[in-house]
Amino acid sequence: MELDYTDRCHFISSHVECGRNIHYMNYLKFIFCTVGATNMHDYIGGFFIVCIMCVYLFITLGTTADKFFCPALAVISKLLGLSENLGGVTLLAFGNGSPDIFTSLLNTHGDTELMYTQLIGGAAFVTGFVIGAIMIMRPFKLEWKTYVRDVLFFTFAAIYIHSSIHDQLYEIYEGFLTVGIYLVYLTVVIIEHFIHKRTLKKLKESSSRSSSAEIEEDILKKLAELEVLSEIQIRNRKNSSVIFTEEMTAALRKEFGENRNESLFQKFIRAINPLDKRSWNESNCLGKFFMIIKAPILFILTLIIPVVDYSEELHGWSKLLNMLNIIILPQMILLSIHQFTYMIYGYVSLALLIFIISIAIDIAVYMTSRNDCPPKYHVAFAVGSFAGSILVIYNVAKEVVSVMTTVGIISDLTDSMVGLSILAWGNSVGDVFANIALAKQGYQQMAFAACFGGPMFNSLLGIGLTFIIKGIRSDNNLAHTREGAMGPNCILFLVLILLFTLFALLCTDFVCRRSIGCFCIAMYVIFLLYCFLGEFEVMHPYGTDHGMT
Repeated sequence: MELDYTDRCHFISSHVECGRNIHYMNYLKFIFCTVGATNMHDYIGGFFIVCIMCVYLFITLGTTADKFFCPALAVISKLLGLSENLGGVTLLAFGNGSPDIFTSLLNTHGDTELMYTQLIGGAAFVTGFVIGAIMIMRPFKLEWKTYVRDVLFFTFAAIYIHSSIHDQLYEIYEGFLTVGIYLVYLTVVIIEHFIHKRTLKKLKESSSRSSSAEIEEDILKKLAELEVLSEIQIRNRKNSSVIFTEEMTAALRKEFGENRNESLFQKFIRAINPLDKRSWNESNCLGKFFMIIKAPILFILTLIIPVVDYSEELHGWSKLLNMLNIIILPQMILLSIHQFTYMIYGYVSLALLIFIISIAIDIAVYMTSRNDCPPKYHVAFAVGSFAGSILVIYNVAKEVVSVMTTVGIISDLTDSMVGLSILAWGNSVGDVFANIALAKQGYQQMAFAACFGGPMFNSLLGIGLTFIIKGIRSDNNLAHTREGAMGPNCILFLVLILLFTLFALLCTDFVCRRSIGCFCIAMYVIFLLYCFLGEFEVMHPYGTDHGMT
């Protein structure tokens, strides 16, 4: 950035370091070479185009989470008998966090400063900003036992990580203990879930034998509480939720006859239409404009990812469209993981083999399903919807990281500051849209649990496994670490956000009010302000030593 505008393109093209953070597109090259930023006006124009592209990426994330990911997650949680809390700390946390874990493990040779501040800064962002946004959007009554458990575990984990990394040496046993903390947390969550399930079963048996009205009322009250803790309730967003049974299927068969493919192409055209007629008529001009912008994204996503949503007509089932999804989704997964041209034993194309298998599955679906009601195995499409959504969210989020990294390079920030702000936001953008979309659909407990489960999964496993691998590769089983000047800031404010939010909720009997949401966001903004003031040397960060001389 210190070079003249005319020299920047040559510099970017001749230095491989400028392409380190490319996912699909080289945004630095686009701004300074493709657009031809030979002066300030071209540079601003190219940067503006990149910002517009970033907004479109955010729209893609929001659409994927709201239309495909959240409904599929609810259906899978219901199928597995998971509660909202357990679904949040397992399925949602693993789905959003696994790509970041793999990314950390692939960069074990790199400097730990960027990785550390990115993970801990991302945890502060999710537990501060995202939790605050959920409270503001959908105030609700929190299950206090699960929340207190999560806060205490996360606070202990954060303090332990800081105490282990502060001397810039991470012994291999400390890495195993870091991973062990997460495994203990996950074990406690699962045990609590099965205890609630068992207690619920006993209460239901007791309720069926009880004859006293007074006892019955107490049992019913306890049943309602345990049902919230032990199993997810499918939320009806459009007053059209219908669980199809054998009797309903038989009735439809009797009404429409044995014609399995009644209105096959008409329903296919209606299913791929991204502009819903009812929503269009009910929207104002701004809403219609947004629907038009979102239409191309929704059209492409509908062709790739199957819809399994109990609030949609026929649960989102469209026979011809779902058959098309079976063919397209596996090929897109191969493209995403860069295995589309892979040859098995050098002779058989993996893409061709999967295509043939997809055709065989399509023939089976065509022969065994109807167009007027979803088949018994429609829930299997929820797994495909979940996997496809994770695929899209991961790739789009990585593209957002590329954009934000470009912004960090242009703004000339240090690694610590880039990690705790730009990279933390970029890597957490999937969690933001998924959790907020869940809260909007009524699954606040799951979204809240994921705001702890996700960062704990990323931080404990990301840091623990990375330092275990670094320790194994070293001669003395020690991993040399750096938390950077902003590392102590991240840990300190993460603990403050966790404990202050706990204190605020204690004062409201764990009712998540909008005022507490504003408080959480304000805490995160103060954290950012403090870090930026330290970055520009207005004040000293906690990670620097400025003793009296």
